[in-house]
Amino acid sequence: MQKQCEQCGKILKVPDEKLPEGKLILATCPSCGNKVKLLKKAKPEKPAFDFEEEIAKEQAAVANSNIGSENKPPQIEPAYDFSPDSFEDEDDDKNKDPFSFIEEEGEMAMICIQDGKIAKEIGHILEYMEYSIFYPKNNHESLRELRMHAEFSLIIVDELFDCEDIRNNAVIRYIKRLPMRERREVFVALISPSRRTLDKKDAFAHSVNIIINQNHTIRFEDFIKKGLTESENFYKLFKETMKAGLRF
Repeated sequence: MQKQCEQCGKILKVPDEKLPEGKLILATCPSCGNKVKLLKKAKPEKPAFDFEEEIAKEQAAVANSNIGSENKPPQIEPAYDFSPDSFEDEDDDKNKDPFSFIEEEGEMAMICIQDGKIAKEIGHILEYMEYSIFYPKNNHESLRELRMHAEFSLIIVDELFDCEDIRNNAVIRYIKRLPMRERREVFVALISPSRRTLDKKDAFAHSVNIIINQNHTIRFEDFIKKGLTESENFYKLFKETMKAGLRF
C-alpha cells in the first residue's frame, strides 16, 4: 500500500502483509512526524469449514472406489491432520516485532499552534500520554479535519492561530458552534500570549476548557492533566446517567 503524507507530501510504502485487515492504524511519517491514516479493507469471510462433512465425503469416495473388491477392506486415511502441531499458535504474531512506524489508533489530539517550538514541545508531551497527533498548517486544514473526522478528543489551539485576533480564530468559532452533545466529548485548551493561566471566567467566555499562558507552557503537562481530570469528574455522573438510559 502507498499513502502520501498530507503534511510533507512524502510517499509512505507499507507492505500489505504488515497491515491488519479492516482495522484503521496510524503510520508516523519518518520525514515530518505527521500521523498518516492507513486502512486495508477486510476480505469477505469464507464460509465456515465443515470438518465432518468433508470427512464423510472422503469416506464415501474411498468406499465407492472399493466396490466389487470385498476381500480388500477400505483403507481410510484421515483427510486432515488434527494434531496440535498442525495448528499455528495465534499468539505467534504477538511475539513478533511490530512494524517499525505503525501503531494502533488511540485517542487523537489536534495541535493548532504556529510556533513550531511550542507545538513540538506540547506534541512530545501528548505522545507520551499516548495521543495520536495531527498538526494542521492553517485554518483550512484544521477545519477540514474537524468536519471530516469527529474523533479528536483533545484540541490545543493558539489564540492567534492563522489569525490576528481571537474573534477571527476559525477553530474557536467552530468549537463554539458545536452541539453540546458533541462539545462535551472534546477538551479544548487555549494557548494565549496575554491571558492568565487557569482563568476560568475567561475560559468560559471563549468556550474552552482551560487557558494556558505561553510563558507557562513549561508546565503544560501538569495543567492539561489537571484539566482533563476535573472535566472527567465533572461529567462522570452525567455520562453514567446517560448510559443508564435516562435523559435530562
